[in-house]
Amino acid sequence: MSFEGHARDYILKQLYERCRFTFQESELSPNIRKKIGLYSESLQDIWRYKNEVSRLKRSMDDKRNMVLMLGLIGIFTLFFIIGVFFILIAVLYHVYSYSPSKREYASMQQALDDRTRIWYHNIELLSKEITDELTAVHQQKIKPTVTEIKIDYASILKLAQERDQLKYLKCPNCGAPITPSPTGTTICKYCNKTIQTQNIIDELKQIIYPNQ
Repeated sequence: MSFEGHARDYILKQLYERCRFTFQESELSPNIRKKIGLYSESLQDIWRYKNEVSRLKRSMDDKRNMVLMLGLIGIFTLFFIIGVFFILIAVLYHVYSYSPSKREYASMQQALDDRTRIWYHNIELLSKEITDELTAVHQQKIKPTVTEIKIDYASILKLAQERDQLKYLKCPNCGAPITPSPTGTTICKYCNKTIQTQNIIDELKQIIYPNQ
């Protein structure tokens, strides 16, 4: 069926629905048949126009989709270009700024370590030199001789025994009572800590002379 025939059939169906009964076109007067012909032509124009509108709508949708696609591609491309740009900047910064600074830091740190090590070594040498030079003169001022310690220990131990104050003597490590050895160095029987003679002397002096 031709395009015109479809148009006439469509008009008749519309008329059937509105008139609520069917009829033959031949039953109609020439004037009405003429109007049906005119409306058929105008309907064909409407359909052609509708087809053109649909074509334009599809074209517009295709173009809109193309715009969206190109926009997304542009965004991803932009991010990619920016990412590559910053990566390039990072590489250049690493090569021309960070690496020289790192090498300079490592060099200076090594020099600092070397200078520090040499300084402490020189201090050790100087300390030894001073010790060798002054030991003979100041040895008596640095610490008493063994003989002096023995004499001091014996006298203060005797004095503590006479005053019955040895019972107050405590281990400096665990605090338990200790009995000082007659020879000086004493081992605590509770914690096995070795207590030097000079420590016992100092402790007994605090017991005997608490206000000094």
